[in-house]
Amino acid sequence: MSHDPDDEIAKAREYVALNRGAEAIQLLTRVLSAHPDAAGEVHLVLASAHSVLQQSEAGVAAARRAVAELPDDPRAHFMLGSLLGEANRPRRALARLDHSLTLDPHYVDAHQRRALVLRDLQRHREGEQAARKAIELA
Repeated sequence: MSHDPDDEIAKAREYVALNRGAEAIQLLTRVLSAHPDAAGEVHLVLASAHSVLQQSEAGVAAARRAVAELPDDPRAHFMLGSLLGEANRPRRALARLDHSLTLDPHYVDAHQRRALVLRDLQRHREGEQAARKAIELA
């Protein structure tokens, strides 16, 4: 394993992009053990890895840890909101996505995911506005 946790986290992100979530989790577990100071980024990628493996509860738990470690990082709140949406908890998902947008109003992915959650909540007009904002920013 590389001595640079950033390199290993980047490699885990590549695994996630390649739909190799189990390999990402193994790598990230080693990184977390060797570099506890990298916990926020590790848990953020762990959440994605669990999502790829359709392990929604494990993904939500990892995303919650990422939020705890990175409370001012809009990516952490976005990830938690996304995974809560996947876990059929749209109201909680919306709250996390809204918080992500409070931290970064130009976060295109958060606007896009917010549109989907609003659709799930049958709030179509607001969903359309969120989708239009995502398109405008993209």
